[in-house]
Amino acid sequence: MKSIGFVVLNYNDANTTIFLIDSLIEWHNLEFEMQIVIVDNQSKDNSYDILKGRYQGISNVTVIRSEKNGGYSYGNNFGVKYLMDQFQPEFVAIANPDIQIEKEMLLELLNTFDEDEKIGMVAPVMKDSKGNYMIKPQRLPSYYDDLFACFNSSRSKTIVTDEYSCLNGKSCMVMTQMIPGSFFVVRSAFFYDIGMFDEAVFLFCEERIIGKKMSDKGYKMVIRSDLFFVHAHSTTIKRVYDTIKTWKILMDSRYYYEKEYNKCGIVKLAILKLCMKSFLIGLKIKMMTYELVKGKR
Repeated sequence: MKSIGFVVLNYNDANTTIFLIDSLIEWHNLEFEMQIVIVDNQSKDNSYDILKGRYQGISNVTVIRSEKNGGYSYGNNFGVKYLMDQFQPEFVAIANPDIQIEKEMLLELLNTFDEDEKIGMVAPVMKDSKGNYMIKPQRLPSYYDDLFACFNSSRSKTIVTDEYSCLNGKSCMVMTQMIPGSFFVVRSAFFYDIGMFDEAVFLFCEERIIGKKMSDKGYKMVIRSDLFFVHAHSTTIKRVYDTIKTWKILMDSRYYYEKEYNKCGIVKLAILKLCMKSFLIGLKIKMMTYELVKGKR
C-alpha cells in the first residue's frame, strides 16, 4: 500500500485550513496510508492554538509550529522534514489551505507514479472557484520572459507552450516543466535529492525553481489532464500584503532565479534590476495618482 504525507501551511488563516483538513479526515476506506502535518508558520493570531486544540487526539493529524516565518519554502520544508523523520511516507503532497480535492483523484495521482520510475512530480489540473481551467503544459521561464514581464502589469507566472508531449503516449498524462505550487504530489526520495524548496525565496517562483531542479536531475513532471482540483487563489497573500510589497517580493524572487538558476551575467542582471525598479516606481506613482483622484471625488 502506498503511503502519502500531506503538508498544509497555515498563516493567520485557521478557518480555511480547518475546512481542508476536515474534508481530508472524512475520507474512509482509504487505499493508501495518509498522514497530515499542519505547519503554523508563526501566525500573528491564535491560529496555532485553534488548530492544536481541534486536532488533538486525531491519530493521523499533527499540528506543529515553525521556528520562524521564513515564507512558503521554509514552512513547507519544515513540514516535509517532520513527516520524513516521523513517518517516512513514499510520497508527499504539498497543499495550500485554500484548495478542494477528492479521495479518488488523489488515488489516481498516486497510481500515475507507476507509469515511469523517473516521474518525480504529478498534479491534477487546477480550476478556479468559478470552474475555469486551462490544460496546457508550462515551460521554464527564460531571462527575456522575466525582462519583458517588467512591462506587464499582470502577475501571472504561467508560461504555457503549445508543444504537447504525453507520457507513454497517454493523452491524459501531459509532460510539463513546471507545476503550480498550490497542490502537487512528489516522490519523497526525489524531493530530498533535489534539496526540496529553496529557502532563500520567501514567496513566489517556487514552481520554477522546483521545475528547474527536477529537470536538471532528469526527473519527469506530469499533469493529469483528466483530474481536477479547485484553488481559491492566494486568499492569505491578498490579506497580508499590500500591492507594492507583493510586487516587490515577486520581483526579488524572479531576480534570484535569474541569478542562481539561469546563471545570468552581471550585465543582464543589471538591466533586469533597472527594469524591475522602474516598474515598481511606475506602479507606485500610478497607485498614488489613483488615490488622489479617488480622494477628490
